[in-house]
Amino acid sequence: MNSILKKSASDIVVLAAQRTPITKAIKGGLAKLYPEELLQQIIEGTIQKSGVNKALIDDVLVGTVCQTLGGQKASALAVKSLGFPVKTTINTVNRQCASSAQAISYSASTLASGENMFTIAAGVESMTHDYFFLMPNPWHWNYHAVDDGIRGKSTYDKLASLKPVFAENGTTTAGNSSQISDGASCMILTTRGSAEKFGYKPIARFVGSSVAGVPSAYMGIGPAVSIPQLLARFNLSTRDIGIFELNEAFASQSLYCIRELGLEMKRVNPYGGAIALGHPLGATGARLGATLINGLHAQTMNPPNEV
Repeated sequence: MNSILKKSASDIVVLAAQRTPITKAIKGGLAKLYPEELLQQIIEGTIQKSGVNKALIDDVLVGTVCQTLGGQKASALAVKSLGFPVKTTINTVNRQCASSAQAISYSASTLASGENMFTIAAGVESMTHDYFFLMPNPWHWNYHAVDDGIRGKSTYDKLASLKPVFAENGTTTAGNSSQISDGASCMILTTRGSAEKFGYKPIARFVGSSVAGVPSAYMGIGPAVSIPQLLARFNLSTRDIGIFELNEAFASQSLYCIRELGLEMKRVNPYGGAIALGHPLGATGARLGATLINGLHAQTMNPPNEV
């Protein structure tokens, strides 16, 4: 742990991490917005939050799963509309639900190698436009500064009455599955040395990432393998971690991971996971990161002066 906490100019740091509201696909508050509009707003908002000069951004890497042309069109439209310099390159990555998490990891690698000095790692998914026709929605954007997928009127009795959606005697229902959603997320990364040089204050540090293969018949169990793999690399255990943000595509796979890792429930997704909030595929990885970083600061477990 001491080696991780020791500061170095080469550390990869996060200057800002934000997300849009997550709303229901088709009938939610963001259904009228195209992916490029979602991405434009979250990138612009994150730039403003960080105070970073757009002229410093070398590369924008966007995680997305189902957008047209692999998301390249939406990403390019969003970035070019915001006035980034010609030098700023744009690319997309698809690792399914971990797409924007992979964008963060790839961006960090380019910073560590010296290829880039400042990068944006983002994610976007308009599942309204992935699979469905645009539906009329009389709601106005200003009404949607909050998540609208949370099912506040759910009860245990209502959830227990729902029928299984896969197997006749299964346990997965619409009530314990993530919703199809619209949303976007964004992080700005650089090295500690570059942040100090230009006077920007880091809010978090990126230490490392891990990808692990699992049997294809078992969906969503990757964290149960990749987390121990990552912790072992840094001689850490799950006891050293204050908060775990795990994706919740389905309750069954989430519970499997939690039990395999031996985690206390109170340390997992304390601010709500994808079953509560929604799961815009390409945006989820950076959304988890933004929730984690801001959650740690809110709990004063990692004060800004210790980053």
